[in-house]
Amino acid sequence: MQASTTKAGPCTYEMEIQVAAEEVDKGFHRAYRDFAEITKVPGFRPGKAPRRILERYVDQERLERHVMEIIAGPAFREAAAQEGLIPETEPDVEPGDIQEGDPWTFRARFYTAPVVELGDVESISVRRPIFEVTDAIIDQAIENLRSQHLDHRPVTDRGIQAGDVAVIDLILTLEGDTAGSPERILYRYGDGIPGFDDAITGQITDETREFDLTYPDDYRDPERAGKAARCSTHVVSIHTEVAPDVTDAWIQSTGNGDSVEAFRNRERERITERQREISDEIAANAAIEALASSSTVEYPPPLLESEISTLVSRLRSELAQTSTSYEQYLAAGNMTAEQHESRLEAEADARVRTRLVLREYARSAGITITDDDAESAQDATRLLIENEQIPSEAMARSYTYSVLNRILHQRITQHLLPRVQITEYVWKDDAHVEGGAANDA
Repeated sequence: MQASTTKAGPCTYEMEIQVAAEEVDKGFHRAYRDFAEITKVPGFRPGKAPRRILERYVDQERLERHVMEIIAGPAFREAAAQEGLIPETEPDVEPGDIQEGDPWTFRARFYTAPVVELGDVESISVRRPIFEVTDAIIDQAIENLRSQHLDHRPVTDRGIQAGDVAVIDLILTLEGDTAGSPERILYRYGDGIPGFDDAITGQITDETREFDLTYPDDYRDPERAGKAARCSTHVVSIHTEVAPDVTDAWIQSTGNGDSVEAFRNRERERITERQREISDEIAANAAIEALASSSTVEYPPPLLESEISTLVSRLRSELAQTSTSYEQYLAAGNMTAEQHESRLEAEADARVRTRLVLREYARSAGITITDDDAESAQDATRLLIENEQIPSEAMARSYTYSVLNRILHQRITQHLLPRVQITEYVWKDDAHVEGGAANDA
Protein backbone atom coordinates (compact mmCIF):
# COMPACT_ATOMS: atom_id res chain seq x y z
CA MET A 1 0.00 0.00 0.00
CA GLN A 2 1.17 3.50 -0.88
CA ALA A 3 -0.08 6.80 0.55
CA SER A 4 0.61 10.50 0.13
CA THR A 5 -0.73 13.13 2.52
CA THR A 6 -1.56 16.81 2.12
CA LYS A 7 -2.55 19.17 4.92
CA ALA A 8 -5.65 20.94 3.62
CA GLY A 9 -6.32 23.20 6.60
CA PRO A 10 -6.20 23.33 10.42
CA CYS A 11 -6.29 19.72 11.63
CA THR A 12 -7.57 18.79 8.16
CA TYR A 13 -5.82 16.27 5.91
CA GLU A 14 -6.33 14.76 2.48
CA MET A 15 -4.73 11.44 1.73
CA GLU A 16 -4.38 9.58 -1.56
CA ILE A 17 -4.10 5.86 -0.92
CA GLN A 18 -3.27 3.12 -3.39
CA VAL A 19 -4.26 -0.40 -2.41
CA ALA A 20 -2.26 -3.25 -3.94
CA ALA A 21 -3.94 -5.51 -6.48
CA GLU A 22 -3.56 -8.46 -4.12
CA GLU A 23 -5.66 -6.70 -1.45
CA VAL A 24 -8.22 -5.71 -4.08
CA ASP A 25 -8.55 -9.36 -5.10
CA LYS A 26 -9.07 -10.36 -1.48
CA GLY A 27 -11.81 -7.73 -1.23
CA PHE A 28 -13.59 -9.09 -4.32
CA HIS A 29 -13.30 -12.64 -2.98
CA ARG A 30 -14.91 -11.65 0.32
CA ALA A 31 -17.57 -9.57 -1.40
CA TYR A 32 -18.64 -12.47 -3.63
CA ARG A 33 -18.78 -14.67 -0.56
CA ASP A 34 -21.05 -12.15 1.18
CA PHE A 35 -23.29 -11.75 -1.86
CA ALA A 36 -23.56 -15.52 -2.27
CA GLU A 37 -25.46 -15.67 1.01
CA ILE A 38 -28.12 -13.16 -0.11
CA THR A 39 -28.35 -13.78 -3.88
CA LYS A 40 -30.88 -16.26 -5.25
CA VAL A 41 -29.32 -18.52 -7.87
CA PRO A 42 -31.63 -21.10 -9.48
CA GLY A 43 -30.68 -24.65 -8.55
CA PHE A 44 -28.39 -23.69 -5.65
CA ARG A 45 -28.86 -23.19 -1.96
CA PRO A 46 -27.73 -19.79 -0.53
CA GLY A 47 -23.94 -19.60 -0.48
CA LYS A 48 -23.41 -22.73 -2.57
CA ALA A 49 -23.41 -21.38 -6.14
CA PRO A 50 -20.00 -21.40 -7.88
CA ARG A 51 -18.61 -17.93 -8.46
CA ARG A 52 -18.66 -18.20 -12.27
CA ILE A 53 -22.42 -18.75 -12.09
CA LEU A 54 -23.00 -16.29 -9.20
CA GLU A 55 -21.43 -13.49 -11.27
CA ARG A 56 -24.38 -13.62 -13.70
CA TYR A 57 -26.87 -12.79 -10.92
CA VAL A 58 -24.95 -10.20 -8.91
CA ASP A 59 -25.39 -6.45 -9.44
CA GLN A 60 -21.82 -5.50 -10.29
CA GLU A 61 -22.22 -1.87 -9.18
CA ARG A 62 -23.44 -2.91 -5.75
CA LEU A 63 -20.69 -5.52 -5.54
CA GLU A 64 -17.98 -2.99 -6.32
CA ARG A 65 -19.34 -0.60 -3.70
CA HIS A 66 -19.19 -3.42 -1.17
CA VAL A 67 -15.60 -4.20 -2.16
CA MET A 68 -14.68 -0.57 -1.57
CA GLU A 69 -16.33 -0.66 1.85
CA ILE A 70 -14.34 -3.76 2.74
CA ILE A 71 -11.02 -2.35 1.61
CA ALA A 72 -11.23 1.39 2.39
CA GLY A 73 -11.49 1.24 6.18
CA PRO A 74 -8.47 -0.98 6.93
CA ALA A 75 -6.42 0.73 4.19
CA PHE A 76 -7.19 4.17 5.59
CA ARG A 77 -6.31 3.19 9.16
CA GLU A 78 -3.05 1.59 8.03
CA ALA A 79 -2.16 4.64 5.92
CA ALA A 80 -2.94 7.07 8.77
CA ALA A 81 -0.78 5.07 11.17
CA GLN A 82 1.97 4.96 8.55
CA GLU A 83 1.80 8.78 8.27
CA GLY A 84 1.74 9.21 12.06
CA LEU A 85 -1.76 10.72 12.09
CA ILE A 86 -4.61 9.95 14.51
CA PRO A 87 -7.98 10.61 12.83
CA GLU A 88 -10.61 12.24 15.04
CA THR A 89 -13.43 11.44 12.61
CA GLU A 90 -14.35 8.90 9.98
CA PRO A 91 -12.99 9.99 6.60
CA ASP A 92 -14.97 11.35 3.67
CA VAL A 93 -13.96 8.95 0.91
CA GLU A 94 -13.76 9.86 -2.77
CA PRO A 95 -13.47 6.47 -4.49
CA GLY A 96 -11.88 5.87 -7.85
CA ASP A 97 -12.82 3.08 -10.25
CA ILE A 98 -12.09 -0.40 -8.93
CA GLN A 99 -11.34 -3.52 -10.94
CA GLU A 100 -10.32 -6.97 -9.88
CA GLY A 101 -6.67 -7.70 -10.58
CA ASP A 102 -5.63 -4.02 -10.53
CA PRO A 103 -4.51 -1.66 -7.75
CA TRP A 104 -7.23 0.68 -6.47
CA THR A 105 -6.68 4.35 -5.64
CA PHE A 106 -9.01 6.45 -3.48
CA ARG A 107 -8.87 9.79 -1.64
CA ALA A 108 -9.79 10.33 2.00
CA ARG A 109 -10.40 13.65 3.76
CA PHE A 110 -10.42 13.63 7.55
CA TYR A 111 -9.85 15.66 10.70
CA THR A 112 -7.41 15.13 13.53
CA ALA A 113 -7.76 16.17 17.17
CA PRO A 114 -7.15 19.81 18.14
CA VAL A 115 -3.56 20.73 18.92
CA VAL A 116 -2.88 23.09 21.81
CA GLU A 117 0.46 24.48 22.93
CA LEU A 118 -0.06 26.36 26.19
CA GLY A 119 1.49 29.78 26.72
CA ASP A 120 3.78 30.52 29.64
CA VAL A 121 1.50 30.80 32.68
CA GLU A 122 4.10 32.41 34.93
CA SER A 123 4.56 35.32 32.49
CA ILE A 124 0.87 36.26 32.67
CA SER A 125 0.12 39.46 34.57
CA VAL A 126 -3.42 40.50 35.53
CA ARG A 127 -5.06 43.15 37.68
CA ARG A 128 -7.40 42.29 40.54
CA PRO A 129 -9.80 45.01 41.73
CA ILE A 130 -10.39 45.54 45.44
CA PHE A 131 -13.88 46.86 46.10
CA GLU A 132 -14.15 49.07 49.17
CA VAL A 133 -17.38 48.43 51.10
CA THR A 134 -18.32 52.00 52.02
CA ASP A 135 -21.01 53.25 54.38
CA ALA A 136 -22.92 54.41 51.28
CA ILE A 137 -23.15 50.81 50.09
CA ILE A 138 -24.49 49.69 53.47
CA ASP A 139 -26.94 52.61 53.45
CA GLN A 140 -28.19 51.40 50.04
CA ALA A 141 -28.65 47.89 51.45
CA ILE A 142 -30.89 49.36 54.16
CA GLU A 143 -32.83 51.33 51.54
CA ASN A 144 -33.30 48.15 49.52
CA LEU A 145 -34.71 46.46 52.63
CA ARG A 146 -37.02 49.42 53.26
CA SER A 147 -38.33 49.21 49.67
CA GLN A 148 -39.32 45.59 50.33
CA HIS A 149 -41.48 46.65 53.31
CA LEU A 150 -43.34 49.66 51.95
CA ASP A 151 -46.59 50.65 53.61
CA HIS A 152 -49.36 51.47 51.10
CA ARG A 153 -51.51 54.24 52.50
CA PRO A 154 -54.73 55.35 50.76
CA VAL A 155 -54.88 58.85 49.29
CA THR A 156 -58.22 60.70 49.30
CA ASP A 157 -57.33 64.38 49.22
CA ARG A 158 -55.53 64.66 45.87
CA GLY A 159 -55.06 63.12 42.46
CA ILE A 160 -52.41 60.73 41.14
CA GLN A 161 -48.83 61.95 41.27
CA ALA A 162 -45.31 60.57 40.93
CA GLY A 163 -44.58 57.76 43.41
CA ASP A 164 -48.21 56.59 43.65
CA VAL A 165 -49.75 53.20 43.00
CA ALA A 166 -53.31 53.23 41.67
CA VAL A 167 -56.01 50.67 41.00
CA ILE A 168 -57.44 51.56 37.59
CA ASP A 169 -60.19 50.14 35.40
CA LEU A 170 -58.60 50.43 31.96
CA ILE A 171 -60.21 50.11 28.55
CA LEU A 172 -57.54 50.02 25.85
CA THR A 173 -58.68 50.08 22.22
CA LEU A 174 -56.14 49.76 19.42
CA GLU A 175 -56.78 51.61 16.18
CA GLY A 176 -59.19 49.64 14.02
CA ASP A 177 -60.54 47.60 16.96
CA THR A 178 -63.80 47.96 18.86
CA ALA A 179 -63.79 48.90 22.53
CA GLY A 180 -63.82 46.00 24.96
CA SER A 181 -64.61 45.56 28.63
CA PRO A 182 -62.56 47.34 31.31
CA GLU A 183 -59.60 45.49 32.82
CA ARG A 184 -58.69 46.23 36.43
CA ILE A 185 -54.96 46.84 36.79
CA LEU A 186 -52.57 47.83 39.57
CA TYR A 187 -50.56 50.65 38.05
CA ARG A 188 -47.31 52.02 39.45
CA TYR A 189 -46.63 55.58 38.32
CA GLY A 190 -43.82 55.55 35.76
CA ASP A 191 -44.45 52.06 34.35
CA GLY A 192 -46.57 53.11 31.37
CA ILE A 193 -45.70 53.98 27.78
CA PRO A 194 -44.70 57.59 27.00
CA GLY A 195 -47.60 59.95 27.65
CA PHE A 196 -49.62 57.70 29.96
CA ASP A 197 -48.35 59.25 33.21
CA ASP A 198 -48.97 62.77 31.92
CA ALA A 199 -52.53 61.83 30.98
CA ILE A 200 -53.47 60.49 34.42
CA THR A 201 -51.52 62.96 36.59
CA GLY A 202 -53.97 64.67 38.93
CA GLN A 203 -56.77 62.19 38.21
CA ILE A 204 -58.77 61.63 41.41
CA THR A 205 -60.67 58.63 42.73
CA ASP A 206 -63.88 57.84 40.74
CA GLU A 207 -62.81 60.17 37.93
CA THR A 208 -62.82 58.86 34.34
CA ARG A 209 -60.55 60.18 31.60
CA GLU A 210 -60.18 59.37 27.92
CA PHE A 211 -57.13 60.11 25.82
CA ASP A 212 -55.15 58.91 22.81
CA LEU A 213 -51.60 57.51 22.87
CA THR A 214 -49.25 55.94 20.34
CA TYR A 215 -47.08 52.95 21.18
CA PRO A 216 -43.34 53.35 20.49
CA ASP A 217 -42.06 51.76 17.29
CA ASP A 218 -39.72 49.54 19.33
CA TYR A 219 -42.42 48.39 21.78
CA ARG A 220 -41.81 44.83 23.00
CA ASP A 221 -45.16 43.59 21.63
CA PRO A 222 -44.88 43.80 17.80
CA GLU A 223 -48.69 43.70 17.44
CA ARG A 224 -48.89 47.06 19.26
CA ALA A 225 -45.61 48.68 18.17
CA GLY A 226 -46.22 51.98 16.41
CA LYS A 227 -50.02 51.79 16.71
CA ALA A 228 -52.37 54.42 18.13
CA ALA A 229 -54.70 53.49 20.97
CA ARG A 230 -57.69 55.04 22.73
CA CYS A 231 -57.42 54.82 26.52
CA SER A 232 -60.20 55.09 29.08
CA THR A 233 -59.07 55.18 32.73
CA HIS A 234 -61.36 55.07 35.75
CA VAL A 235 -59.49 55.46 39.06
CA VAL A 236 -60.74 53.06 41.73
CA SER A 237 -58.21 53.97 44.44
CA ILE A 238 -54.89 55.74 44.95
CA HIS A 239 -52.17 54.70 47.34
CA THR A 240 -48.85 56.25 48.24
CA GLU A 241 -45.89 54.15 49.32
CA VAL A 242 -44.32 55.02 52.66
CA ALA A 243 -41.04 53.44 53.72
CA PRO A 244 -40.70 52.41 57.38
CA ASP A 245 -38.44 54.21 59.82
CA VAL A 246 -35.15 52.45 60.41
CA THR A 247 -35.22 51.30 64.04
CA ASP A 248 -34.00 48.30 65.99
CA ALA A 249 -37.62 47.18 66.41
CA TRP A 250 -38.25 47.33 62.66
CA ILE A 251 -35.08 45.37 61.88
CA GLN A 252 -36.21 42.73 64.38
CA SER A 253 -39.68 42.59 62.75
CA THR A 254 -38.11 41.79 59.36
CA GLY A 255 -36.05 38.94 60.78
CA ASN A 256 -32.76 40.54 59.73
CA GLY A 257 -31.07 40.88 63.10
CA ASP A 258 -31.46 42.26 66.59
CA SER A 259 -30.49 45.84 65.78
CA VAL A 260 -29.65 48.27 62.98
CA GLU A 261 -25.98 48.00 63.88
CA ALA A 262 -26.09 44.19 63.74
CA PHE A 263 -27.75 44.35 60.31
CA ARG A 264 -25.12 46.80 59.02
CA ASN A 265 -22.27 44.61 60.29
CA ARG A 266 -23.80 41.49 58.75
CA GLU A 267 -24.36 43.24 55.41
CA ARG A 268 -20.79 44.54 55.42
CA GLU A 269 -19.47 41.00 55.89
CA ARG A 270 -21.80 39.57 53.23
CA ILE A 271 -21.00 42.23 50.66
CA THR A 272 -17.28 42.08 51.42
CA GLU A 273 -17.27 38.33 50.80
CA ARG A 274 -19.32 38.65 47.62
CA GLN A 275 -17.08 41.37 46.26
CA ARG A 276 -14.02 39.29 47.10
CA GLU A 277 -15.51 36.52 44.98
CA ILE A 278 -16.15 38.98 42.16
CA SER A 279 -12.56 40.24 42.38
CA ASP A 280 -11.32 36.67 42.05
CA GLU A 281 -13.64 36.07 39.08
CA ILE A 282 -12.40 39.20 37.31
CA ALA A 283 -8.75 38.24 37.87
CA ALA A 284 -9.40 34.63 36.86
CA ASN A 285 -11.19 35.61 33.65
CA ALA A 286 -8.37 37.99 32.79
CA ALA A 287 -5.84 35.20 33.41
CA ILE A 288 -7.82 32.78 31.26
CA GLU A 289 -8.11 35.33 28.46
CA ALA A 290 -4.37 36.01 28.62
CA LEU A 291 -3.58 32.29 28.63
CA ALA A 292 -5.84 31.70 25.62
CA SER A 293 -4.24 34.63 23.76
CA SER A 294 -0.71 33.43 24.44
CA SER A 295 -1.43 29.79 23.54
CA THR A 296 -1.19 28.27 20.07
CA VAL A 297 -4.43 26.53 19.12
CA GLU A 298 -5.30 24.60 15.99
CA TYR A 299 -8.66 22.88 15.65
CA PRO A 300 -10.80 21.33 12.87
CA PRO A 301 -13.52 23.48 11.20
CA PRO A 302 -16.49 21.40 12.44
CA LEU A 303 -15.83 22.65 16.00
CA LEU A 304 -16.32 26.24 14.85
CA GLU A 305 -19.42 25.34 12.86
CA SER A 306 -20.93 23.59 15.88
CA GLU A 307 -20.20 26.56 18.17
CA ILE A 308 -21.75 29.01 15.69
CA SER A 309 -24.84 26.80 15.51
CA THR A 310 -25.07 26.85 19.32
CA LEU A 311 -24.83 30.65 19.43
CA VAL A 312 -27.44 31.03 16.69
CA SER A 313 -29.86 28.71 18.51
CA ARG A 314 -29.35 30.64 21.74
CA LEU A 315 -30.01 33.96 19.98
CA ARG A 316 -33.16 32.62 18.35
CA SER A 317 -34.46 31.49 21.73
CA GLU A 318 -33.72 34.87 23.31
CA LEU A 319 -35.40 36.76 20.47
CA ALA A 320 -38.46 34.50 20.69
CA GLN A 321 -38.76 35.09 24.44
CA THR A 322 -38.71 38.87 23.97
CA SER A 323 -40.87 38.85 20.80
CA THR A 324 -38.02 40.59 18.96
CA SER A 325 -37.38 40.07 15.26
CA TYR A 326 -33.89 39.53 13.89
CA GLU A 327 -34.19 42.83 12.02
CA GLN A 328 -35.01 44.66 15.28
CA TYR A 329 -32.03 42.98 16.93
CA LEU A 330 -29.70 44.15 14.16
CA ALA A 331 -31.11 47.68 14.31
CA ALA A 332 -30.63 47.82 18.11
CA GLY A 333 -27.00 46.82 17.66
CA ASN A 334 -26.52 49.20 14.74
CA MET A 335 -25.10 46.46 12.52
CA THR A 336 -25.80 44.65 9.28
CA ALA A 337 -26.42 40.92 8.94
CA GLU A 338 -22.92 40.54 7.47
CA GLN A 339 -21.37 42.37 10.44
CA HIS A 340 -23.33 40.20 12.85
CA GLU A 341 -22.18 37.02 11.10
CA SER A 342 -18.58 38.24 11.35
CA ARG A 343 -18.96 39.00 15.06
CA LEU A 344 -20.66 35.67 15.62
CA GLU A 345 -17.80 33.79 13.98
CA ALA A 346 -15.23 35.74 16.02
CA GLU A 347 -17.10 35.02 19.25
CA ALA A 348 -17.44 31.34 18.39
CA ASP A 349 -13.73 31.11 17.54
CA ALA A 350 -12.77 32.73 20.86
CA ARG A 351 -15.06 30.37 22.79
CA VAL A 352 -13.67 27.27 21.07
CA ARG A 353 -10.06 28.37 21.58
CA THR A 354 -10.63 29.21 25.24
CA ARG A 355 -12.39 25.91 25.88
CA LEU A 356 -9.59 23.93 24.27
CA VAL A 357 -6.93 25.85 26.20
CA LEU A 358 -8.73 25.24 29.49
CA ARG A 359 -9.08 21.54 28.76
CA GLU A 360 -5.40 21.28 27.90
CA TYR A 361 -4.49 23.19 31.05
CA ALA A 362 -6.66 20.84 33.12
CA ARG A 363 -5.03 17.83 31.47
CA SER A 364 -1.50 19.12 31.99
CA ALA A 365 -2.22 20.02 35.62
CA GLY A 366 -3.99 16.73 36.37
CA ILE A 367 -7.28 18.47 37.16
CA THR A 368 -10.17 16.04 36.76
CA ILE A 369 -13.80 15.40 37.56
CA THR A 370 -14.16 12.65 40.15
CA ASP A 371 -16.83 9.99 40.58
CA ASP A 372 -18.05 11.89 43.66
CA ASP A 373 -18.47 15.02 41.51
CA ALA A 374 -20.52 13.09 38.98
CA GLU A 375 -22.67 11.57 41.70
CA SER A 376 -23.30 14.98 43.31
CA ALA A 377 -24.27 16.51 39.96
CA GLN A 378 -26.65 13.63 39.24
CA ASP A 379 -28.20 13.98 42.70
CA ALA A 380 -28.81 17.68 42.07
CA THR A 381 -30.38 16.86 38.71
CA ARG A 382 -32.62 14.17 40.21
CA LEU A 383 -33.85 16.65 42.83
CA LEU A 384 -34.87 19.11 40.12
CA ILE A 385 -36.60 16.32 38.18
CA GLU A 386 -38.54 15.29 41.30
CA ASN A 387 -39.62 18.91 41.77
CA GLU A 388 -40.67 19.01 38.09
CA GLN A 389 -38.19 21.81 37.35
CA ILE A 390 -36.54 19.84 34.52
CA PRO A 391 -39.12 18.55 32.01
CA SER A 392 -36.99 16.37 29.71
CA GLU A 393 -34.06 13.95 29.71
CA ALA A 394 -32.15 16.19 27.31
CA MET A 395 -32.44 19.13 29.73
CA ALA A 396 -31.43 16.84 32.61
CA ARG A 397 -28.26 15.78 30.78
CA SER A 398 -27.52 19.41 29.92
CA TYR A 399 -27.95 20.49 33.55
CA THR A 400 -25.71 17.69 34.85
CA TYR A 401 -23.05 18.65 32.33
CA SER A 402 -23.27 22.32 33.33
CA VAL A 403 -22.80 21.44 37.02
CA LEU A 404 -19.71 19.35 36.24
CA ASN A 405 -18.44 22.08 33.94
CA ARG A 406 -18.71 24.66 36.75
CA ILE A 407 -16.83 22.35 39.12
CA LEU A 408 -14.04 21.85 36.58
CA HIS A 409 -13.86 25.56 35.81
CA GLN A 410 -13.61 26.41 39.50
CA ARG A 411 -10.74 23.97 39.99
CA ILE A 412 -8.91 25.32 36.95
CA THR A 413 -9.13 28.92 38.21
CA GLN A 414 -8.10 27.89 41.72
CA HIS A 415 -5.04 26.22 40.23
CA LEU A 416 -4.28 29.00 37.74
CA LEU A 417 -4.58 32.15 39.85
CA PRO A 418 -1.72 31.41 42.31
CA ARG A 419 0.59 30.86 39.32
CA VAL A 420 0.09 34.21 37.57
CA GLN A 421 1.31 37.67 38.56
CA ILE A 422 -1.53 39.64 40.19
CA THR A 423 -1.53 43.38 40.80
CA GLU A 424 -4.27 44.62 43.11
CA TYR A 425 -5.87 48.05 42.88
CA VAL A 426 -8.70 49.79 44.70
CA TRP A 427 -11.85 50.21 42.64
CA LYS A 428 -12.93 53.80 43.13
CA ASP A 429 -16.68 53.47 42.83
CA ASP A 430 -19.45 53.45 45.42
CA ALA A 431 -21.62 51.21 43.25
CA HIS A 432 -22.19 47.77 44.72
CA VAL A 433 -20.87 45.30 42.16
CA GLU A 434 -22.93 42.13 42.01
CA GLY A 435 -22.02 40.69 38.58
CA GLY A 436 -19.33 38.33 37.33
CA ALA A 437 -18.65 36.04 34.36
CA ALA A 438 -17.23 32.57 33.84
CA ASN A 439 -15.84 30.79 30.82
CA ASP A 440 -16.70 27.23 29.79
CA ALA A 441 -14.13 24.60 30.58
